[in-house]
Amino acid sequence: MATPVETIDRTWWGVVDAHRDRLLRIARRRTPSEQDAEDVVSEAVLRAAERPGLDPDRLPAWLTTVTVRLCADVTRDAARERRRWLRADVETAAESCEQRICDRAEASWLAGHLDTLPDRQAQVLRLRADGLDVTAAAESMGVSYRTAESLLARGRRALRVLLTSSLAAVAVLGWRWVRHPAAHGSGGAITPAVGGVVLGAAGLVVLVAGAPVEPPAVQPGPPGEVSTEAPVEPRPAANTPAPRAPEPVRPAQPAPEAPPAPEVEPQVPAGITGLVPTELPPLPEVLPESVESVPSVASVESVEEQVPTAGVLEDLPIPSLPAPLG
Repeated sequence: MATPVETIDRTWWGVVDAHRDRLLRIARRRTPSEQDAEDVVSEAVLRAAERPGLDPDRLPAWLTTVTVRLCADVTRDAARERRRWLRADVETAAESCEQRICDRAEASWLAGHLDTLPDRQAQVLRLRADGLDVTAAAESMGVSYRTAESLLARGRRALRVLLTSSLAAVAVLGWRWVRHPAAHGSGGAITPAVGGVVLGAAGLVVLVAGAPVEPPAVQPGPPGEVSTEAPVEPRPAANTPAPRAPEPVRPAQPAPEAPPAPEVEPQVPAGITGLVPTELPPLPEVLPESVESVPSVASVESVEEQVPTAGVLEDLPIPSLPAPLG
């Protein structure tokens, strides 16, 4: 059985293969490597050889278009693969073996000190460590959501304080050992590893002690259920200075009254001479004249006597109207 390559016309193959060098120059500028360029050109030439019905005049443009599109596909696939590897490297660096070992050691140390906490706080911390959320932990303990959130916040705060004090003690002892190595039998030889451990412990103490403590999120619990836990009050960090006592408030004293302004007598301007201030004479009082008495009004006849009766109007003649013109 003949393969697809054997069925291709040798004459047509020679026509198509004549463009290989030109296509290689185009592909080298658009692909990441020489191998990718050769693969792209081989694919473009093979596609053209499988189409003997193509117009020989349009063959160069057709091969150029196919080569450019194949180069774009190769470049896009290479960029996608590079991003995938970069993302994998970031995840590997974030979850390195050393980081996981340190996290497990710290979690084991904190789990060993859960017995120092109250029973309910230790119980909710163990439930959270088992993978339960706050709602499931509250249902398992038979308390409300707010109560479980309050217990969880108190337990975390207590463990944070315990871890901070332990790291502070380690940092102080290490610093003393670095400052006075002869007193501890080291003979004055301080290795860089020891100094790094001490400085790292001191920095971790500062970070843990200075971490803000966020109050638990308040979420509504089931209707009809009242939380019996007191609200959690935020406590200041260990390195926070104590607040100053408020100063006593002194009563405000009334402002002194301003002295009355002295009376200023009108003075004549200095630039005007010859004017002497005089006093106006008092105006005479106007006495009201005597008003004569109002004359009496004569009596007026009644209206009914002056209005003619209806019988008088009936006796009057009615004038005749002229006849209309034809």
